Amino acid sequence: MVKCEKCGEDAPLPFKCQYCGAQFCAIHRLPEAHDCPDKWRATPPAPAREEKTDVKVRTVPRIQYVPIQRVPIARPKRSVLYFGPEEPLHFLVGMMLVVAVGMSIFTSGWGGLSDPLTTVGLLIVFALAFALHELAHKFVAQLHGLWAEFRTNLSFVLITLLSLFLPLKIIAPGAVMISGPVTIEIGGKTALAGPLTSIVMGLILYALVLVLPMPGWLALVFLLGAEINAFLAFFNLLPFFVFDGQKILAWDKLAWGSSFLASLFLMTPIMLPGVIDSSLIAVGVLLLLPSLCAVLAVYRAFTARGPRRPEFAIF
Repeated sequence: MVKCEKCGEDAPLPFKCQYCGAQFCAIHRLPEAHDCPDKWRATPPAPAREEKTDVKVRTVPRIQYVPIQRVPIARPKRSVLYFGPEEPLHFLVGMMLVVAVGMSIFTSGWGGLSDPLTTVGLLIVFALAFALHELAHKFVAQLHGLWAEFRTNLSFVLITLLSLFLPLKIIAPGAVMISGPVTIEIGGKTALAGPLTSIVMGLILYALVLVLPMPGWLALVFLLGAEINAFLAFFNLLPFFVFDGQKILAWDKLAWGSSFLASLFLMTPIMLPGVIDSSLIAVGVLLLLPSLCAVLAVYRAFTARGPRRPEFAIF
């Protein structure tokens, strides 16, 4: 006869605990009744599930497979100022549009010029204003190992053509597209290169007009050349949309402020010829203010640092 290990009574039909292995009577057979030390091994009973009769079956639409389109990756080259096979045509179209807008601003149409020397001189100066501005973007971008090529934009081309017949002029036929590991700092320096080049060109042409004696047609060409360069710098330094000013401001506020003031100080006396005086003091002030701001912008271009987070930019 087996005795119950809990109460000590005889158990004719003993029950063996599956957890601790001891034998108990019918009263103490459960782990809770004999305080089984191994009852923690017991699995709690799962709650009974309620049967639902109104189950709604949701049909998931099958997703259509779309093959991945392989886009060629623009890879940087080691050389500086290289041109892609499609770039010269885009560059030529952009240059022609800038020259046309420049002539419409300063000559009231092609019929406003009767001197062929003045016409040819203006064509050269306006073309150089556009070319050097965009080449400066390319040079700095390619100097940092980026792919950079000029591309026209159809929408901007139409807006530029429309501005030929409107009082409000917009000179934005396209931009230098860049690709590669672009940071905020590299993007800001690349954006600053174009307006800064235009400011330097405008200062040189304006200084030659104020200081050196020259024929009337050449003085007119240089003065209008300085004006178009100052206008290009001022327009591109506006700190919004996709202009250069937005990228420069995101990189360094002092670099943007000094370059913007340089373009403003350069553009004001050129577009207001009554301000120009023949005295040396007036000439010095007219050249000193934009020059100091331009020097400060150049200094920030070499010393200022920016965030290292990536940026996808278009210039």
